Amino acid sequence: MAALLANDCVATHAQQSSFFSKFSLNLLMGKSSARPVCNSVAGGGGEESSPGAAGGFQERKWESFRCGMKADDARRFDEAAFMKSLRENIERDIEASGAHMDGGGDDDVGGFHIEYSSESMQGRIDITGKKTGEGIYELKAVLEEKSRK
Repeated sequence: MAALLANDCVATHAQQSSFFSKFSLNLLMGKSSARPVCNSVAGGGGEESSPGAAGGFQERKWESFRCGMKADDARRFDEAAFMKSLRENIERDIEASGAHMDGGGDDDVGGFHIEYSSESMQGRIDITGKKTGEGIYELKAVLEEKSRK
């Protein structure tokens, strides 16, 4: 029974897009020239998989990042430029993975989403960012993929 469960997990993860499996909010932020200057950081995340319809799969991954900034750095932080940079880097990463973008848009809560797909799966990434206090900025990413079966 354990071997069967292990094989199912391996098969499910093998169906993830390379964009999904390689995604890291920390690495994404490192690519951004407009990222905030943080003097303290915290973050976390998780991932869950479940069987989909007709033997397919559904995957969900989430990550968060909290940045504490000094007052001068917080005043200089350009959130719009940062979000634009994140979006451009995500679009490049999706294209580099062999998937293509199907749509997306800006969200009301200070973020954006991008829908993407390949022959075997459909996915979506949601990025939200917000200032939560004096010099605190929180960034969250949620990725979801499902098979087209």
